Amino acid sequence: MSVQDLIGHISTKRAEWDDLLRQVPAGQMNQPVPDAWTVRDAIAILTWKEHRVVEIIRNRAVIEASFRQLPEAEQASILEASRALPLPALLDQHQVTHREMLDALGALTDDDLNSERMDGLPPDERFWKAIAAATWWSYPALSGPLRQLLKENASSPAN
Repeated sequence: MSVQDLIGHISTKRAEWDDLLRQVPAGQMNQPVPDAWTVRDAIAILTWKEHRVVEIIRNRAVIEASFRQLPEAEQASILEASRALPLPALLDQHQVTHREMLDALGALTDDDLNSERMDGLPPDERFWKAIAAATWWSYPALSGPLRQLLKENASSPAN
């Protein structure tokens, strides 16, 4: 996997997510999606994951990037912090963190990305797969429920 290919895959899936997110009216950002999370929570989770990728790249060590694997108290703390932000600040943070992650990725070499030798990386695993799991493989998991929410909103009698 090349750095440019990885950035391309991430950018494609993130663009799909951003497009769906733009379709959600501000008044529905607190509407639940599957797993009892709200749209705002989904934004916070993806922002957290992308921030973890930045940490992974900077430290050259694989750390947990699965929100579901965090202790419940830590999950609640992350979600509470995001819920306390005004929506424009949350969305700005989401975009800034994404740009920071792309910048960090852009500083990697293809050899870095394909490394099998890194703290916390399982044997015979490549570094790029840890990044992909937290990004381009994660966006569809939250895009699907968001797409369903938009579809339900479009078919409701009020619309």
